[in-house]
Amino acid sequence: MPIPIVKKNMMSKEENGAKNMMNGRVKVPNNTVDDTYGGYHLSYEVKKLMPTNKSTAQQKPSKLEVGIADDQAKDFDFAKTEMKYDSTGMFHWTPARSIEDCILDRNQAAMTVLNGHVVVCLFADPDSPLIGLRNLVMPLRASNFHYHELKHVVIVGSVDYIKREWKTLQNLPKISIVNGSPLSRADLRAVNVNLCDMCIILSAKVPSNEDPTLADKEAILASLNIKAMTFDDSNSFTEQNVSSPDGLSTMGGPIVLKRQGPVYGTSVPL
Repeated sequence: MPIPIVKKNMMSKEENGAKNMMNGRVKVPNNTVDDTYGGYHLSYEVKKLMPTNKSTAQQKPSKLEVGIADDQAKDFDFAKTEMKYDSTGMFHWTPARSIEDCILDRNQAAMTVLNGHVVVCLFADPDSPLIGLRNLVMPLRASNFHYHELKHVVIVGSVDYIKREWKTLQNLPKISIVNGSPLSRADLRAVNVNLCDMCIILSAKVPSNEDPTLADKEAILASLNIKAMTFDDSNSFTEQNVSSPDGLSTMGGPIVLKRQGPVYGTSVPL
């Protein structure tokens, strides 16, 4: 009966073929898997993703090795990259800094010419309970922002209190501290509160039991103080093209920086 014999032979060939294959790869006689095809594919994909500084003339087609392209990994210097992240990869990170390196006095803050930043007005005594400034700053340091898109955070308040919270802030980039009072107009002008993208007023002081209605009096006074201020916006300029004598603007001509008029505190976002 030849038909059953043919089927048996065909099945044996399929079984032998299956035994010689493992996860789509060919077995070699010593029971090891030949990584030739699968290794090529993985190595090729990794090589496409890895940066390289080699010229196209030096890159000659050769046999692809299995695993990560170590020769190209050496060309990428992770220490020189500007954008650094924490262990989770979700937030920007910087080496720990001492609080003294981030403290600005009034003159230094004025010379910095801050713009588009975030001002945090903090009312706190040296022994006030911690409010967790890290929870405020960390969302502003999310890794989905590019490093140049991170807004500078300037904290105006008591340095003695901020020292107690500094351990949780020392690895977050672009943070400055001004040792002053949020009620001082000189300190507010020094940090350019009129040019900030957001002004946040916080209080860590414990309200007295005598009159609970005055618990937020300092925060309210600070907001009213900023709204009542008038700023001479000398640090903000607008571009204006020079016009020709006939009144038509000249394309590609020189640009004059025209200073804007005064800005009132009512336009400060609180």
